[in-house]
Amino acid sequence: MNTTIPLWKNDAIGASKRVAHYLATQVGEGSKFEKSTLRIIVPDTEQVDRRMRDLRKVGWKIRNYKDKATLKPNELYIERIGDAIWEDGYKWPTEGLTAGKRRKVLDRDGPRCMVCGIDFGAEYPDRPGVKARPTIGHITPKERGGTDDLDNLRPECQICNEVARNLTDPGVDVELLKRRVLELGREERKQLAQWILVGKRTYSTVERLWIQYNQLPGPSRELVRDTLSSAL
Repeated sequence: MNTTIPLWKNDAIGASKRVAHYLATQVGEGSKFEKSTLRIIVPDTEQVDRRMRDLRKVGWKIRNYKDKATLKPNELYIERIGDAIWEDGYKWPTEGLTAGKRRKVLDRDGPRCMVCGIDFGAEYPDRPGVKARPTIGHITPKERGGTDDLDNLRPECQICNEVARNLTDPGVDVELLKRRVLELGREERKQLAQWILVGKRTYSTVERLWIQYNQLPGPSRELVRDTLSSAL
């Protein structure tokens, strides 16, 4: 009979390791759980919140109701399990950006994502109930030699930041971008100029309706199609 105590039950090891081991072995990727469950393992509420944030720094993707509209306020969702921090010899990566440097980037560029243009705290047009949360991203990724210097940092929403981490294409060529801008039609150039002027992409009424239409189930979309056909 195996009487070995699971790591997540062993109060002799750190709280972060216990939380991570429990989520990896008892919950798993693609599953929901309640934060109250973790408080049984780590009774200190503040400590549980801190451990959750720490895991996000090492590759874990844990969503809450602000990121995933289908979740209830007390629910969390494991989208991806990251580093196995409970393993012997694991070393946490050093924090690259200080709070002061993050604040300088936001003060310089403003509280909006420099990738998609959404204001932090605003709701995504194509994700009802999900609001943009601020992070700091690298213009040239560190994997391609980018640094933590201020001129290589920009504000990004959490979604764009996660997408950017997985990109392997080379950075934007400014001369190529200029040529492509000149290739646009007059109305497209005017639209781009407007977005640049206000510092973010704006959505027309038709674009917003299209986004909402795509979020409907099949039968409801058919009703909308019939309505539109009758009006034409």
